[in-house]
Amino acid sequence: MKRVGIITVKTLVCGLIFFVGTILGGLVASAAGFPIPAMPAGTDTATLAGYLLLASLGIGGLLAYLASRLSGNFLLKWLTLSLFGWVVYSLSTYIEAAIYTTFSSASLYKVVMDLIAFLASSAAAVILFRARSPHNTRETLSRFSFLGWAWRIVLAWTAFPVIYLSFGKLVEPFVIDYYRQGLFELTAPGWEQIISAQMLRSLLFLGVCLAVITLWNRSRTELWIGCSVALYLLVGGFYMLQAYWFPVGFRMIHCLEMFADSITYIGLLTLCFMPKEARNVSQTAPLTMAKQN
Repeated sequence: MKRVGIITVKTLVCGLIFFVGTILGGLVASAAGFPIPAMPAGTDTATLAGYLLLASLGIGGLLAYLASRLSGNFLLKWLTLSLFGWVVYSLSTYIEAAIYTTFSSASLYKVVMDLIAFLASSAAAVILFRARSPHNTRETLSRFSFLGWAWRIVLAWTAFPVIYLSFGKLVEPFVIDYYRQGLFELTAPGWEQIISAQMLRSLLFLGVCLAVITLWNRSRTELWIGCSVALYLLVGGFYMLQAYWFPVGFRMIHCLEMFADSITYIGLLTLCFMPKEARNVSQTAPLTMAKQN
C-alpha cells in the first residue's frame, strides 16, 4: 500500500511539472516572438486551464509509465521520452491542424510551449522512475541486416498513411459534414495535402516510436498494448479531453478512429522491429549471468 502511494505521488509530480512547464513554455514562446493563439469560440480561460491540468496529469502518468520500462542511461531515456512526447503530441498535431483547421492554435507558439513542458516532465519521470537494465546499442543494431532494417523502415513509413486513410474512410460519413461546412473552424483539405502531411507525420512517428522500441525492456505484448495506448492518448485522446466545445459524438468517433490507428500501427512496428528472440535473450541474460557467477 505504501509503495502504491509513493508511485502515485511521483506520478502526480510528473504531471504537475508538465503543467508548470506549459506555463514556462508559454513565456518562452512569447519572448521568442510567437503570438499567443486566440481561444476557441465559446470557451473561457478557467475551463481550458482546468482541462489542461487534467491532460497534464495524464501526460505525466504516461511519461512515468514509459520511463519505468525503458533501458539506458539518463540522457538516452530523457531524450527518447521528450522527443516521443513532443513529436507525437505537439509537432505532428501542428502538421495535422495546419490542414484540417483554420483555428489559430495551429501555431508554433504551442509547439515551443509543449517542448519546454516535455523536457521538464520527462526529466522528472526518468529520475523518479528508474529502470535497472542497461541498453546495448550493438545488440539492437545486430537484430537485422542492413537490408532487413531497410525494408522494415520503408514498410513502416508507408504503412501509417494507409492505416490512417483506411480508418478515416470508415468514420468519414459520420464527421465529414463538420469539415465541409466549416463548423468549429474545421476545413476539408485536398488529397495532396492529406497524403503529404501523413507521409511527414509517418516519418516522425517512425523515428520516435523506433527509439522507444529499441529501449523497451518488457515483453512484446506489453510494448504493443502500452505504446498503442501512449500513441493514441498523445495523438488525440488528451486533445479530445480538452476540446470540450466539440460535440460529444464527434469526439467519440474520432477517439475510436485514433485508437484503431494506433493499435494497428504499433502492432505492425512491434512485429517488424521487436522479434521474439530479442526479448527472450534480454530476459534470460540476467539469469544466465547469475548462474555463471
